[in-house]
Amino acid sequence: MEGEFDASKARTRVISHPLVPVFLVHLQMGEKRVDQVVIMNTGSSLFWVQCEPFSGMVNTLYTTFNPSTSGSYDAEVDCDRFCAYPVRCQKDFDDFRSYEVAYLGGYVGGLLAYDDIVFKPFYDDESIISDVVVGCTHNETTPFDIANGVLGLGATELSLVSQVSYKQFSYCIGNLSDPYSKDDLLIVGENFKLDGETAPLQI
Repeated sequence: MEGEFDASKARTRVISHPLVPVFLVHLQMGEKRVDQVVIMNTGSSLFWVQCEPFSGMVNTLYTTFNPSTSGSYDAEVDCDRFCAYPVRCQKDFDDFRSYEVAYLGGYVGGLLAYDDIVFKPFYDDESIISDVVVGCTHNETTPFDIANGVLGLGATELSLVSQVSYKQFSYCIGNLSDPYSKDDLLIVGENFKLDGETAPLQI
């Protein structure tokens, strides 16, 4: 299945954590739109969330995603297309695509699958992005107790930015002292307008 994606609306809110130097992204997962908060990470490409059954440190503020309740969940992912170092991926005995990736001295592991996500900013229309490759994490040994997972925005084909056929994303942090500022946004795609000062990044 291929979902429609309007880059002019692909924006969602970013939350600056008051105690930890990370930016958190709010989104919704699956057919039942389960609220999730994930760490925005430009240094990795895998988008993953904690899934039932789950073993690890749980963020009690939001529900752990249960793939069995999502009619849009599909575990038929092409490992050869999407997996490359540092994400290790293989077919298991049930023909599912299991994965493992190292983080901060620990690791996360589970099943790769397709599902829908919803970007929903404070004051704009929502964006539904269908059939996103997501790591449904069942085992985790990292200290990520402040979030449900990680949104990787790196340069590989596995990244959400690459999956929606755009090579650009931007984010705006309007007020670091206000974690719920309506001006704090993540925008995926090319149709965005920049106001104020910019900081170029060269790779």
